[in-house]
Amino acid sequence: MDKDELLMCALGFVVVGAVILSGGRDSVGSFLQSSSEIKQLRDNTAKEAVISASLQESVSDRAQIALQRFQNGCVVHLQRAEYQRPEDVAVGAVTMEFRPISEGESPINWQTGQPYSEGTVLCDWLGGVGVIQGGTVTDYSFSGTDVSDLVRKNVEKFQ
Repeated sequence: MDKDELLMCALGFVVVGAVILSGGRDSVGSFLQSSSEIKQLRDNTAKEAVISASLQESVSDRAQIALQRFQNGCVVHLQRAEYQRPEDVAVGAVTMEFRPISEGESPINWQTGQPYSEGTVLCDWLGGVGVIQGGTVTDYSFSGTDVSDLVRKNVEKFQ
């Protein structure tokens, strides 16, 4: 190394030392902290991706269960309609309207005025299916697909 290169290196060390002594140390610490935060964010994002994939798989599994229940036959939840609408269905001389179901709900059978019997597979026109346990909807699944043909078939079969 010649004299000029040695002088440039020394000058570089002096500048770096001055930056550190004049508060640059905080900048270096801040940089290191930011790097740590970025790594933590990257790790969290990777964990969230795994959780999201797992949830999507679970939703897909539940959709298959719902579709299978529709295909096997389910009681479509209806109630008497106050007035006739195009989407309502006639059961005998009575006009019925489709009613949604949800987990934990206690639906009433329109024909008996009583809760549905234990073990009834109850469905709605939106694609939801559940099993009646203790008078409430449990084990709820959602098909996520158009089930209108299956609903019509099940209304004819079970009503």
